[in-house]
Amino acid sequence: MTFVIWLTGLPGSGKSAISRELLELLRQRGVKCEYLKLDKLRQTIVRRPRYDVEERDFVYSILIEDAIEFVKKNKNVLIDATGYKKEWRDQLRKSVQNFVEVFIKCPLKVCIRREAKRPASWLMHGIYKKAIERKKKKKRYSGLGEVVGVDVPYEENARAELVIESNRLSAKQAAVVLRHYLTMKGFA
Repeated sequence: MTFVIWLTGLPGSGKSAISRELLELLRQRGVKCEYLKLDKLRQTIVRRPRYDVEERDFVYSILIEDAIEFVKKNKNVLIDATGYKKEWRDQLRKSVQNFVEVFIKCPLKVCIRREAKRPASWLMHGIYKKAIERKKKKKRYSGLGEVVGVDVPYEENARAELVIESNRLSAKQAAVVLRHYLTMKGFA
């Protein structure tokens, strides 16, 4: 059975770390997945990211189309994307039969701490600090769009198939929980 798994949650919640661990666990079982990482996709289709609503709607529409195309080719898909609008996740859910939404739940304070430790060269480095300073001090930062969790809310889905509290589990432990869920569903 072909499936789509979308790991969603705030920036810094642990989506990428869990995704990498899950991909390895699935590989060990002979399950292949196309790995769609929104940050990488954005870099290829948007020259100068603005991180505004219009750009995000465009980038997420491409992400969703790509996932659907892979499913049509009988390929499993793992998505690593904040996807803060529930409507984006629901759109994909309606378009594919075996869809698993995994909310990587993590307190904003923990996400801020994790995000601050990212390398300065990384695309998303310092976004929370800058967004908070912008709000408090009206300071401007070139290229800093709306930051999910500070400027725009993350829309939780009470009906997500799985919720993983990444502040309570390591990335490896979270991936094991997720793999177990997929096994129970007959996907892995």
